[in-house]
Amino acid sequence: MEKITEKLLLERGSPKTNRLEQIKTLHLSKMGLKHQDLPVKLLSRLQSLEHWDLSGNRLQEFPKNLELPALRYLDLSDNQIEDVTTLKSLSGLEELKLEDNLYITVSDNYKLMVLLPNLRMYNGKDVSTTANHLRYVYTENLRTRIIAVWEKSFSLPDPITAQKMSTLEADFVSTARQQVKFGPSSVSDFTKWKVAIMAKEYFCSLTEPKEEPESKEATDTKLNCDVRSPTKRKPPMDSSISLTPLKILRTDPPAAEDSPRKSSLRLKPLIQTDEVRLSPRKRSQPPSTPTKGPTRPETPRRGSKVRQTKEDGAHVNQKEDVSRKELQRDADMQPTIKSCSKTQPVHLKPLHILQCHSKQNSSEDFSTQLWACAFQPPDATGAGGGDRLVATLWRRLSLCD
Repeated sequence: MEKITEKLLLERGSPKTNRLEQIKTLHLSKMGLKHQDLPVKLLSRLQSLEHWDLSGNRLQEFPKNLELPALRYLDLSDNQIEDVTTLKSLSGLEELKLEDNLYITVSDNYKLMVLLPNLRMYNGKDVSTTANHLRYVYTENLRTRIIAVWEKSFSLPDPITAQKMSTLEADFVSTARQQVKFGPSSVSDFTKWKVAIMAKEYFCSLTEPKEEPESKEATDTKLNCDVRSPTKRKPPMDSSISLTPLKILRTDPPAAEDSPRKSSLRLKPLIQTDEVRLSPRKRSQPPSTPTKGPTRPETPRRGSKVRQTKEDGAHVNQKEDVSRKELQRDADMQPTIKSCSKTQPVHLKPLHILQCHSKQNSSEDFSTQLWACAFQPPDATGAGGGDRLVATLWRRLSLCD
């Protein structure tokens, strides 16, 4: 049997490194090790260890208080394990092998499922369903029976002293282990072990009932502080939105001479305002400029509308957008109607007239068709000729191209 040293761990660990903290896999199988041969202080440095093989040794129990947070797989098969409660410190363990350990019972298997909250695979089998039943359903049934034992036979002493409380706790735990019975007799050892743990926890909760409401009040005050903090930031946001550049552009037209870029931006909305003057909404408003002073809150809406038509990306409320689009349509249609009414009608002088003959001059005859037409060549003066003949019409009997 070799002694466990840092050099031995580095040789049997992987990946190969000079530091124990970087080892992820360790093989210490078939070395004849006992639990006294595993130094807790040295093995505690294996903080990155995920896979550990300790099969084929003579271990009667796992080292107590050995915490390995990264350990996910542990092989303890073919050993002499008797006490499984020493594995409680391996809370992150997901897969465990304890095959060929003669002293392991059904109650020990149940203890492991309760002690290791993340255990999924046990001896190569998925035990998630059984483990969840023990952790929740079975435990809740035991808690109900433990509370019934307390309410029936026990109560807190009137002058509470340490000696009376310790005596009362021992009596309560002992009575609960004897009276609480649940499940088959093959797991009675597990039931008594679990009842003893839960009875102690319940007794401790009876002496400290005032801590929970205080913690709730503290959390409520923290939540209130968190809710109030955003409201303080809202006023500066509103003030920044009110100071839009569109207001300055609409109320101060002479300032367009400062820069050519601003002037180009300001000329476009002014052109559109001339076209929209015919809308019924703006006729109700007087054209004088002094009235624009009290209507400042409405200027950002007009600016937002101009920005929507020019930039194709501004977001406006749907209700205002629909009403303004209807007004804009009416305003766009009225100038076109007026322009059409102002234009004079076109007078055309006929130059050539073609008449398509029908059979017996019937207006309902659609079968007779005009197949070809030849215009009379003009004379030198530009007229159609001496007679009144303009064109010759005839039907072609051959197929058309």
